[in-house]
Amino acid sequence: MKKTVFGVILIFILALSQNVLAIDIPKPTERFYVNDFANVLSQQTEDYIVKKGEELYKQDGLQIVVTTIKSLDGNSITDYSYQMAKKWQ
Repeated sequence: MKKTVFGVILIFILALSQNVLAIDIPKPTERFYVNDFANVLSQQTEDYIVKKGEELYKQDGLQIVVTTIKSLDGNSITDYSYQMAKKWQ
């Protein structure tokens, strides 16, 4: 019985990890603070975000990145954002 339960848990973990590994994360743009992959932001808005991001980093050493995407491709926002943060470190 213990082997069966262990086997089921192992298969479940492997299935979850395959879903996370399948997420296709694009590389960040040169502007870093704004990545408009969905093309929904105006140039003026992008410039404003970059300016404020640079100011925040200079003042407090903090970074906030705004990213838009067209689709999560069936992934949760949590999985997608976690994988994106890991890849962009």
